[in-house]
Amino acid sequence: MIPKERRVQSTTWPFGGRYPEAEAWLNTGRGKLGSLWDLIIEQHELHPKTLKALGGYGEYSNAIDIDPLVWMKPDVMTRFMGKPKGLIAVMAPSAGGKDTILRQIKSTHPDLIDIVVTHTTKPPRTEDREGETYYFVDNTVFDTMVNEDKFAEHVPQFGRRYGTSRQAIQESIDAPQPITVWRGEPIGWNRLQYELKRIHPDVPYASCFILPEISATTLALWILNKRGAESPIARIEKAVMEVYAGGAMEICIVNPYQPDEGPTQATNALISVFTAIQRMQRTNYVSTPG
Repeated sequence: MIPKERRVQSTTWPFGGRYPEAEAWLNTGRGKLGSLWDLIIEQHELHPKTLKALGGYGEYSNAIDIDPLVWMKPDVMTRFMGKPKGLIAVMAPSAGGKDTILRQIKSTHPDLIDIVVTHTTKPPRTEDREGETYYFVDNTVFDTMVNEDKFAEHVPQFGRRYGTSRQAIQESIDAPQPITVWRGEPIGWNRLQYELKRIHPDVPYASCFILPEISATTLALWILNKRGAESPIARIEKAVMEVYAGGAMEICIVNPYQPDEGPTQATNALISVFTAIQRMQRTNYVSTPG
């Protein structure tokens, strides 16, 4: 839990008027979120145990045998039993640590996971690598791929576009790693599931949500710090609604507040989930000689 002195109260915005629209939004009813924001604020740190009052998270139980930070819905692991390949969809609110966590796991456990590389029209950040983080394309190329039906799913996001090509999914499933990881947005995941059922019915999958263990206000501050110049109010509203909807995911990784260390605890928790899946895959599975 975050010590009280580290919590950012809803009236504290240390930006010196840099984001007047966001400050006004917070102080005048928070737009379309309204009582949802108030409910999450009252929960203090976001956590499955305290968010049960909002509904959805009530089905989770603490998978302490995997990691104390892992919460899971019933019978998730058993679907991977004896299966040589599995897919995990990893999602998080904006600035929730998803990309940092997955980048670290890919670096330390390259034989365990393969991450699906998606397409985007957004410009690359300093840490991004073409063909590893994303395939960076312009709107013309993206439109061509849409018209040629090359995407399994694609969604707009804050003036940018993101899409998962069927080829990228196939390449990742064909990779030698036992676990394919897809990272994206909940709406994209809803669409991608239909594609997986149609083309890869033998590949089991589960959804995973990374939940920052901070207050909703602190989450809003993080978003402004990291993405402030790009649609700040829309990003905050989307992040809060994703936290609320996170209970629809099957696995929840709590990401504790670690300002100096980065998300090391959540990274280790997700590694524990992946290795637990790998153990299930090896259970009662006998490979067929090829």
